[in-house]
Amino acid sequence: QITKKEQDVQSVLEPLRKMMNPLSTLPKVQFYEGRDGMIELYNKILDLHSPIDSFEDKGEMAAFIPEYVKKFIAARVEHNIFNRVICPAGNFINIPTPKELRDTWHVPAELFPFTGDIKICKDLVSIFSFEKDTAVAIAIRHKDIADNFRHLFNLYWDTLRQRYLNHV
Repeated sequence: QITKKEQDVQSVLEPLRKMMNPLSTLPKVQFYEGRDGMIELYNKILDLHSPIDSFEDKGEMAAFIPEYVKKFIAARVEHNIFNRVICPAGNFINIPTPKELRDTWHVPAELFPFTGDIKICKDLVSIFSFEKDTAVAIAIRHKDIADNFRHLFNLYWDTLRQRYLNHV
């Protein structure tokens, strides 16, 4: 009876194995909630010690975790992590400055009404929403997904450079 059960299991497993692509790698996805979750994910980004490309909000991060913003910037600078930022005009945190290792394109807020952040760093894409009662973030670790987000960022960055749009 046990032998029969083993054969039944093997007959199911074999077709499943054939369906799997051994060359594919599934993304690792993690969810973060609230203030502490956001800070945990921002710290994971810093731990990568690699340049960051960011689509950023109008100032929602600063309003949501004001005491952490300066710590994040200081830690980023301490670890020599450069940050390229595209954000709505009026974002008072993301002023381009060599001192804070940041270059920024400000886009008219009506054309770019972002209220969250998307950060691309190495193989990590982090997406943040700062809604007061339902603040969440998603971290996706996958090289191809990160590369495609980086391609989108670079396309937008280069388009802004070519148009000389509000570069400050």
